[in-house]
Amino acid sequence: MWDAIRAGRLARSQLARRAPAAQLIDVVRNICGIHAQVLGSAELQLAARVERITQADVRSALWEQRSLAKTWTIRGTLHIHPADELGLWTAARRAVTGEADYAADGLERVEEIAAAIGEALRGRQLLREELADAVAARPEPEPTPRGVSSVRLPLCRSASRFAQLRIVKRQNGLYSPRPR
Repeated sequence: MWDAIRAGRLARSQLARRAPAAQLIDVVRNICGIHAQVLGSAELQLAARVERITQADVRSALWEQRSLAKTWTIRGTLHIHPADELGLWTAARRAVTGEADYAADGLERVEEIAAAIGEALRGRQLLREELADAVAARPEPEPTPRGVSSVRLPLCRSASRFAQLRIVKRQNGLYSPRPR
C-alpha cells in the first residue's frame, strides 16, 4: 500500500517520469508552480522533471518568451507559474491571509502608498531601491509598509540586473506571452 502511495505522489509531482522539453510550461502548471526564492533551485527542480532543459531554457521562458512568470504567491513567497495563470495565483494569494498581510491594518495612507508604487512602475522595471526612491520622492514621503505591495499590487519579478531584484507591474504587459 505505501509503495503505491509513494509512487502516486512521485507521479503527481512529475518526478516518476520526466516530461519532454516541449512540456515545460505544462509541468509547472500541473504541479501548481515551482518554489523560486532562489532561481537556481527552481531551475534544478524543473530539470529533475523535464528532459533536456537547461538553465537558459528556464530563463528564456521567464525573461524572453514570458511564458513563465515569477511572483509572490503561495505562502507569500516567490514561485514560478505559467504567465497565463497569474490572475489565478495572485487572486488565491489575496484570498489567504497571513500575519504579514495584517501588518498594514494599523498603518495610515496604505492605499496612497500602494497607488504611488503602481504609478512608479507604470511602463517600466525598477530595482527595489529605485522603487523605494521613487515612492519616497513623493510630497510628504512615508516609508513603504513591508509586505503591502505584494498583497495589494499585482507585482512580478523581472530579469535581475547584477543579481538585484527588479520589480514590474503586471499591467505593463511584460508578462503577457509574446505572439509566436
